[in-house]
Amino acid sequence: MTPQIVDRTPVIEIMIENPLLKKTYPKEGAVIAVIDTGYEGFLLIPEDIFNHLGFNQLKTIKRQLILPNGETITSEGFYGKIILTQINQSREGYIETIKNLTEIVIGTQAIKNLKLTLDYCTNTLHTKPCQTKPP
Repeated sequence: MTPQIVDRTPVIEIMIENPLLKKTYPKEGAVIAVIDTGYEGFLLIPEDIFNHLGFNQLKTIKRQLILPNGETITSEGFYGKIILTQINQSREGYIETIKNLTEIVIGTQAIKNLKLTLDYCTNTLHTKPCQTKPP
């Protein structure tokens, strides 16, 4: 599967890894992550995936997230790795979870240095690395 638009929502395939415990999700293939440019973090995942990867066994870091409505919630996370399967590129960053999350959300920290082209006419999303890294 290539990056695409599902129900008017841009998504991208990734694999998530906890390099310290050598665990990946999914074990084979990739999973769809919703691209959210309003989320300034790296990756937000449901608690069951967070626990499957063993991040809950490590000394997690807590931080405050401000939602669009101004509400503040607490997340917990740890540093991990994602693989952008379409372009075969890996990135490291803070992977976090919050209560009752049901989807994987990829934020601007993970997609910086990527050129994303949304084409709602054809329901496609084209992804490629930037030629030069922005400051």
